[in-house]
Amino acid sequence: MGTAPLRYEQPRSGRTSSLFRQVMIVLTLGIAGALIAVGVVQARGSSYRATMSVRSPTADASCIYFTCQQMIPTSSGNPYVLDQVNAIESLTLAANVKKALLNFNGKADDLRRHVRAEEIGASPTIEISYTADTAHNAADIAKTYAHQYVQWSNEQAIASLLELSKSVNADWRSITAQGTAMAQSPRGAQVFAEKVGVENAITLYRQANSELESGNGSLSGPNGARVYDTQFKITAVQTTPSTVKTAVLGAFAGLVLGIGLVLLLPSLGAARNDDTDGRSESRPLEPMRRDLVGSEVTKPIEPVR
Repeated sequence: MGTAPLRYEQPRSGRTSSLFRQVMIVLTLGIAGALIAVGVVQARGSSYRATMSVRSPTADASCIYFTCQQMIPTSSGNPYVLDQVNAIESLTLAANVKKALLNFNGKADDLRRHVRAEEIGASPTIEISYTADTAHNAADIAKTYAHQYVQWSNEQAIASLLELSKSVNADWRSITAQGTAMAQSPRGAQVFAEKVGVENAITLYRQANSELESGNGSLSGPNGARVYDTQFKITAVQTTPSTVKTAVLGAFAGLVLGIGLVLLLPSLGAARNDDTDGRSESRPLEPMRRDLVGSEVTKPIEPVR
């Protein structure tokens, strides 16, 4: 009768020790993940974003008095307003903002890289957002950006209207040179109305800039830019996760990694046992000895040398 094959069972204490090691691997990687995530956030520091809403003109200021080719809004927005968005994110406006910020020690390009402007739908509303290291800095610079944009836009309108005013005044002088009758004619009345309208518009844009400098942005020129919140009441929000949230996310990532390692390590250990000396793959299989075919094995078989 053949000898029953022997079966090796791992001692209970060995299984408990193996389970304990697996739990410790998972917990250690979870704690390490939390600490690494918190360390990264602390090294980078928190960032805050403040947003300010402004109104953009929808056409050149001279188009109020003369017929201009109207830009057709597309799925991307109003082309003229999108040009204003690009102007807000430009280095030119960043330079103006830098001059207005007394305590800012960076470069204009630093301001440009942290500001974002976005048209809301196909409307003339633009949201100006600025990201900084503190809530106060984010709010202060976002307010200054809105302030400087409206001033810049008004100055562009004034420059355009001054050129128009030269042309209208030349027409008016030509008409009055032809006598009182020509000045009182329908053509004369039309040119005079245009002259007065342009002069009044220039005055309004200048008054708007003057009030803006004093902290009141409620006044605007015809179809001109303005700040929607006249008191500049804006709130900065934190854009990076809090320490607790970061730690939880890092710990979760560490736990997932630990569980993966626990599941993978046994298969790696088995592969190492199958090929301890690195020669098992190339070692040829030896044929079974003929005298052992069909016989019971009652003692260890000597390996073939």
